[in-house]
Amino acid sequence: MSKIYFVFFGLLLLLSSHSYSQVDELFIKAGLVYDSEQNVLLKNKVIHVKGNRIGGIGDMNMIPPGAAIIDLSDHTVLPGLIDAHTHVLFSQEPTDDFAEHSMATLTLQSDALRALRGARRARTYLEAGFTSIKDMGNSGLYLDVALRDAIEEGSVEGPRIFASGPILAAAGGQIYGLNPSQQELANLEYRVINGVEDAKLAVREHLNLGVD
Repeated sequence: MSKIYFVFFGLLLLLSSHSYSQVDELFIKAGLVYDSEQNVLLKNKVIHVKGNRIGGIGDMNMIPPGAAIIDLSDHTVLPGLIDAHTHVLFSQEPTDDFAEHSMATLTLQSDALRALRGARRARTYLEAGFTSIKDMGNSGLYLDVALRDAIEEGSVEGPRIFASGPILAAAGGQIYGLNPSQQELANLEYRVINGVEDAKLAVREHLNLGVD
């Protein structure tokens, strides 16, 4: 192959779901498949997809007559990537002051706007080949859980999200220098912990509200 195109397999499945929504299984012809366990490239393989699961990887002769096929014979197919530390519902430029940006987010953005922007960011992860991400908070009051559920039910497109919920934090959260009279703002972004028993209660709250 004179040119190699990298196609992220999980991304392909998610973005192809509309075209193949009525197909129980399909077969992907791949010029090269990256085997991450063995760290090798496998030539001229077929990826068998059944439902939303990979059924197996084999040779071209495994394709039955009349099967649905995606032909990527001129491409290299990779497993979906995983980002284990993201904040898809919080956007900060490198030069922004974190505390000031946090205050602006909490006071100038509605939850609805924040969720919509988060959905857009989540899709950019998917388009870049990340099929799973772990959101580490700074996501309002369980907006990451809501976004995860919206993606899982197909309302919006994005990667699989492992949601952490509000960060368990000391008074003021990560907003250093927060005036005590404004503590309620931190409560919109963090689960402030006041002692051992409160910490136990916070964990139960997270479990009850569906964090991962």
